[in-house]
Amino acid sequence: MCLGVTEDCACGPGYSMSNTRHYCYRHGLECKSSQSGKEYGSALNETISGKPCQRWDSAIPHPHEWTRRLRWHANYCRNPDSHARKLGPWCFTTDPNIEWEYCNVSFCVGRAVSDRCSLFKGDSSCGPNMNCLIGWFHHCECSEFSVLEPENKTCLAMRRHRESCIPDRLPPCLPALTCTSNVCICPSPVTQYFDPGDYQCKTIGRYMEPCSLTAWNISCYPPLLCSASECFCEVPALQHYDPANNTCVSSRYVKDLRERTYGYDVAVHMYALKKLNDHLCC
Repeated sequence: MCLGVTEDCACGPGYSMSNTRHYCYRHGLECKSSQSGKEYGSALNETISGKPCQRWDSAIPHPHEWTRRLRWHANYCRNPDSHARKLGPWCFTTDPNIEWEYCNVSFCVGRAVSDRCSLFKGDSSCGPNMNCLIGWFHHCECSEFSVLEPENKTCLAMRRHRESCIPDRLPPCLPALTCTSNVCICPSPVTQYFDPGDYQCKTIGRYMEPCSLTAWNISCYPPLLCSASECFCEVPALQHYDPANNTCVSSRYVKDLRERTYGYDVAVHMYALKKLNDHLCC
């Protein structure tokens, strides 16, 4: 029976055979999540210039202090220096004239949720629609307004306003939207508008009611326009809002109308006084 080994006593994927062939040990990260790369533990075994690495359990051609501690790491690139004298994974070379060189180990780029990511590259070291969660164990997670696709552990962006959708299928609409007739819209599209500034559905504004500058004029009932976060007529100084007809009319027209109405009222009043006088005198 092989311990940690497949039936033919060969190490499985992600494992390497120990020198004594008694067991397999698991590889570390296949990339580095820090500049020093101490967490790197994969099987790259040549330097940045292409020179083969010397085995860590060998002192030929370069004697060193790591023969015992790294004896199970074959000739793979590592950075075991506890004093951080090396700036990244490296190895001794098999060239007698060149003692050691750095290896070309790239930063981690997480492509699935829970993959390791880079403290230095942040969100750019994760896949689409993911953020790098910085902590003791840097890993990728779904960003806001994205959902986990469980089979591949990737993140799918939620459907935006007026994008196509399929009910009960991934990816869903944004939380504020509903999938109606295979389109993501607000629950009450007649009285609501979608604000791209905060991804919310809000009530369409009437005169002097709040509106959204990011949604612009769709946040007010026509002919009102959004100005200074409130719904007003297009030219407030020259126009008057008529709530009866929901229209904006010229201030001059309003003035003329008032004058005509005032003149009519005076005429009616004078006619009534005349009739009263005629009645009293006769």
